[in-house]
Amino acid sequence: MVWLLPALFILLDRRRWALVGALWAVLSSSVVWLWWAGPTGWVATLGSNTYVWITVGLLLLLPITRSSAGHPGVGRVSSRLPNLSRHEHDA
Repeated sequence: MVWLLPALFILLDRRRWALVGALWAVLSSSVVWLWWAGPTGWVATLGSNTYVWITVGLLLLLPITRSSAGHPGVGRVSSRLPNLSRHEHDA
């Protein structure tokens, strides 16, 4: 779940609060344990891999974009971050 936090923060920045709430509820639940005794059938395959499907969906639906400065980032989020590549003593 820790690896998905950046994606959830991006969704929060895009004001997708209901989606973040739903994803948080599913990811913090034990929904995959419904199929712990040996999944059979396509429904069990989908259900037992819920976390994987959510992760793949976030990976595909939240592409990395370029900020206005030309540095790789995530759109508006990266434009508000401080520029740490230049040190204060380098003038």
